[in-house]
Amino acid sequence: PKDRVEIIKRRIAFEKDPEQFSREWSEQSTAIANRIARGMELLPHVEADDSILDEIVRRSLDTGVDGHRSDIIMLKASKTLAAWHGRTTIIPEDVQEAAELTLAHRIRRQPFEGM
Repeated sequence: PKDRVEIIKRRIAFEKDPEQFSREWSEQSTAIANRIARGMELLPHVEADDSILDEIVRRSLDTGVDGHRSDIIMLKASKTLAAWHGRTTIIPEDVQEAAELTLAHRIRRQPFEGM
């Protein structure tokens, strides 16, 4: 909730005076743009060893999702997170965060569940 309130406040500030808002957040925006650019340079070099692949598959199976799309998307998200953090190696924390982003909507539901 705290983050959502902050988003609302920033949106109000932007609508009130877009030029002032842009000046105020210019340094942070540049830093994020630079971090994204660096991540994009690193991304093609990010590697996942077999233990990371095993962890990705285990999480998908434990969640009970069908198919392999979740594995592939979780791997891509893990690579992106590693690059965002300035690394060319995926660590378990990347997989954890990627799982949170990619698995929740893939969980199998029984017909008429929650009706």
